[in-house]
Amino acid sequence: MNKKYQDKVTSNEIGLEIGLVLSRFFFNTEHLHFGYWPDDLSVNIDNLKKAQDLHSDEILSSIPDGVKTILDVGSGSGGLAEKLVENGYNVECLSPSDYLSDAIEEKLKNNVIVNRSTFERFEPQKKYDLILFSE
Repeated sequence: MNKKYQDKVTSNEIGLEIGLVLSRFFFNTEHLHFGYWPDDLSVNIDNLKKAQDLHSDEILSSIPDGVKTILDVGSGSGGLAEKLVENGYNVECLSPSDYLSDAIEEKLKNNVIVNRSTFERFEPQKKYDLILFSE
C-alpha cells in the first residue's frame, strides 16, 4: 500500500463508517455501543435500540446536580451528545474519527464543539464539570 493512501485511511476509520451505516440501515439507530441490558430485557437484536436508549438514560440519570459542561469522550456519531444537549448541558465531543466527527457536526450543527483528537493527544483549553467515557 502506498504511503499517501495509508496515511489517509485506517481500518479503524473504515470499521466505524461501516458500523454507522449498518446501524442506520438495519437497526434504525445511530448509536455504536452495545447498550445496557437489564435482567428483564431479552438479549436479542430486536431489543438493541431499546438497550442503547437505556444506556443513554442510565448515564443521564447519574449526572450529578450542578453539572453544566460535559466533555463526551469517544462520542460515536453524537447520539449521547444530542441527548445531553436536549437536557440543557453544554457539550463538547472528543472523537479521533473524521467520519464520525462529520456526522456529529451534521447532526448537532453549532450545538456542540467537536474536538478531532484522541483522548491521549487532546489538550483542553478549559475545565469541564464532567468528563464522560461511556463503554
